[in-house]
Amino acid sequence: MIALIIGGNRQFWAEFDSVLAEYWTNIMGKRTVYLVRHGQYKLHQRDEGGLTQKGEAQSKHTAAALAKIPFATVYFSPVLRAVQTAQIITEKQPQAECIQQEALRECIPSIPQRYAAYFAGSHPDLRMDHVNDCADKLDSALRYFFRPYDGESDIHDLLVCHGNVIRYFISRVLNMGDDGWSHMLINNCGICRVLIDIDGQMYLVSHNDIGHLAEDLRTDN
Repeated sequence: MIALIIGGNRQFWAEFDSVLAEYWTNIMGKRTVYLVRHGQYKLHQRDEGGLTQKGEAQSKHTAAALAKIPFATVYFSPVLRAVQTAQIITEKQPQAECIQQEALRECIPSIPQRYAAYFAGSHPDLRMDHVNDCADKLDSALRYFFRPYDGESDIHDLLVCHGNVIRYFISRVLNMGDDGWSHMLINNCGICRVLIDIDGQMYLVSHNDIGHLAEDLRTDN
């Protein structure tokens, strides 16, 4: 009889611990970070270039695709093309706090060997200290934007920024090497999703989702 009681108690507490663990897991919220690359822009104008008509259309389709996601905060790069994309998306996000973030400005976080000649021609003033500063800036931004959430319900944030920035973040989520970002493609208004669990573990949910864009709206400049 004593053995049965002890055994029963052990089973009870084992089941209790399991239920308790599930309870705490369920009440602790998770953070999902959505990343959207800006729409197509007037490339020849560089950072002064605003969205093209196609870029505006891409942004409107993206706004519709994300309309049911209750973003708490929308962060965006201060570069014009990202600002305009964020403005269009947030028209359908009246509850979201909108914050311009210098840390999301486009930059080059490394110079892969196969791209060395290209960068030498397209960015003749690029120096290694610029590259190192970019990587440091993005690593710091990663720690801030992709941190666990300590609230009781799930939270969703949106980053509207640039191709290199998004690819670098995703490469870090996947624990890739310094040049890993250069092996990825991200279309204009492509959507990425990263889940951050309560213990800080990051999981890539999707990368460069363009299912909301018609074929003629799928561009990468």
